[in-house]
Amino acid sequence: MDRATPAPTPTRTVLGSLNSNSVSSSNAVTDGKPRRPRQKWALIAGAVVVAAAIGGGTAIALHGKDSDPTATGPTYQSPTDECALISPAVLTTYTPGAACKHTPTVPMAQGEFTRSPSWTVDSPTRPARIQVDLRITSTAAKSYASAKSSFLDSYGPQLTNPKSADINPSDLGPQVQEAFVISGASVGFPGRADSRLIMRAGNAVAEVAFNDWTSPDASEAAVKAIAADLITNLR
Repeated sequence: MDRATPAPTPTRTVLGSLNSNSVSSSNAVTDGKPRRPRQKWALIAGAVVVAAAIGGGTAIALHGKDSDPTATGPTYQSPTDECALISPAVLTTYTPGAACKHTPTVPMAQGEFTRSPSWTVDSPTRPARIQVDLRITSTAAKSYASAKSSFLDSYGPQLTNPKSADINPSDLGPQVQEAFVISGASVGFPGRADSRLIMRAGNAVAEVAFNDWTSPDASEAAVKAIAADLITNLR
């Protein structure tokens, strides 16, 4: 038995069916030509937003790199003669008659170098010593932060009642951006005072140590004066 072909559904019924399924009327067939779905434009708009967000993130990252504290300070490039890092007048004041002792330079990356000179007074009545550890590096800010965090653990046990504090950078000179000092009476040598200071100026990080048979306060004042002189001799 043949089945009758069902009659086509009227156009208004199809539209009503679509509307009953909550489909946007922008997708309906009103003139025989389908309109472009809004979803496609939504996707395009979303892509634009994502691209803008990515671009904004890149700009922030670049800005963060440019604002690195190391990049804002002075840039030292010339390997200064290590024995010229401390001026003769300062050496005469704190280590009179001491000769400079050279130390091997540690190989580093291109444009980076180290200097570690020392001056020692071998005197039975007033032995004294200055030790400098200078590093020129593109990671100066990180190097300073790392060294500072270990100062108390490294040098505190060697001192009686050690004192430590951040230093106002301007006390050492306009080139300096960060500085920290620790000082106290020596544990191993009664009567001697030891002080050690670390500072950062641009791409330079320097540690300066001073010990003498004096008071902790006098030793700290001396190491600050030595550090202030050192930074003026960098090139």
